[in-house]
Amino acid sequence: MIRYGSAMVMILLTGFTGISVEAGERSMYPKSAFNFTWIKSHSRPCKPVDLLGTWRLLTYDSPYRFKNPRAPYLQPHQLFQFTSDGGMKSAHSPVPIQEDPAQVFARIPSDMAFSLDRQGLVSVQAHGTAETKEMWQCVAITRDRHDGEHHPAMKRGDILMKLVGANGETMFMRQLRKDPA
Repeated sequence: MIRYGSAMVMILLTGFTGISVEAGERSMYPKSAFNFTWIKSHSRPCKPVDLLGTWRLLTYDSPYRFKNPRAPYLQPHQLFQFTSDGGMKSAHSPVPIQEDPAQVFARIPSDMAFSLDRQGLVSVQAHGTAETKEMWQCVAITRDRHDGEHHPAMKRGDILMKLVGANGETMFMRQLRKDPA
């Protein structure tokens, strides 16, 4: 069963260019798929042209245990859609989403909106409200990175989104790749 929506986490985001690597951040992600040093030198803040479209989750990472381990944002299969009119939709599933994303999103009500500033900061709100529900730092990958077996671990055009908590800590990171459909 596909679950829809977005995690409604109240946060305060500290701004940065690219993905910052604070002293304790590397130790928080000892087995992380994210190589922060490489990312910092091969990314830039997202621009509107980077974010618009349909995206599939490739990987996510969080050092925190969330209250509800079955929460939709922890599902391994996720789709996101960002539209030019500022709309945002997401779909989450424990099994691969085989259906055409356009059909999936056609069934989801448009109840979320986003805005993007010049530093790549994505603010997510419920439609018709000014209250920010989530804030993500978004960076676009500017160069392919291959893992040890020469598979593309990150491709140019992938985006990384970093949710930062009220105390400045990284709560969640996700890597998204544009859906080819």
